[in-house]
Amino acid sequence: MILSATDNPGGAGVWRSYYTTDGRTFAVYTQPLPLPEDAKIVMGYSIDRNGNREYPGAVLPVLQISQSHIVFTAVAGNTKIAAQRVRVMNPDPIPLTGQLQWLASTEAPWLAVEPQEGMTPGLITLSVNIGTLGPGTYTGSIIVSSPTPNVVYAEQVISVDLVVSEGQGQLSSQ
Repeated sequence: MILSATDNPGGAGVWRSYYTTDGRTFAVYTQPLPLPEDAKIVMGYSIDRNGNREYPGAVLPVLQISQSHIVFTAVAGNTKIAAQRVRVMNPDPIPLTGQLQWLASTEAPWLAVEPQEGMTPGLITLSVNIGTLGPGTYTGSIIVSSPTPNVVYAEQVISVDLVVSEGQGQLSSQ
């Protein structure tokens, strides 16, 4: 574990930095150290030479998705369209914050999301049903959110485009 602190330009300079891995006891940081296996939280702060104390920073869970834009292409009348997958993760590098619960939903009637809830790391499968949709471009979105408290980026949006082209034997109305 490495802590880093820099004072504002023209400031008095950093005097000391402190850290905790249990949220209760703080120690003076002097050099890189191994992260204890029983660490529950990693938090640190610094004090400058004038006695100003910064707000402690902490490792927080982050909701992340592997893709934020998906494009499906289809031919009108063809119901065989390959599904696409998006990973849902908590990229906490240490990993102290554990798994996150997530929910996924859409209001686009031609777009399906399975499963609609899970835990990180997880996988969402997106599929489309063009049904009676004619040629054109359709847009929709999937909202992936985490009800877990204190999650950074607790809501992610996946934009989805469905491009339907004319099938063979269909007449163009140009």
